[in-house]
Amino acid sequence: MATANSITLLVPIMVVVTIGELVATPLLSAREVDLIPDDKQASYLSFSGLSFQFAQLVAGFALTLGGFVNAFYISVYIIVLGVIGVLFVSISLYHRKHQKTNPEATSRI
Repeated sequence: MATANSITLLVPIMVVVTIGELVATPLLSAREVDLIPDDKQASYLSFSGLSFQFAQLVAGFALTLGGFVNAFYISVYIIVLGVIGVLFVSISLYHRKHQKTNPEATSRI
């Protein structure tokens, strides 16, 4: 499915992805603001904006790479980056919560 080139398959998938992004973005932004100390919110949020610039860089690299390699390898590249992104978001959202509830975890680090 990651290498699909049928419009009848791609349009419904993009609708689902768009709805998922519309639902997830406000939740992640609210959680991000909750995690940031009040006196440092401007610095943290401006640094967080760099993630969109990095995403554009990675997408541009994939577009360039797509001219040289098979579509299967591009889909593997996208899936690997997606899994890494999910891991980073999971760690950033739930690791700090775990540290607050389990003080022994911070003493071992």
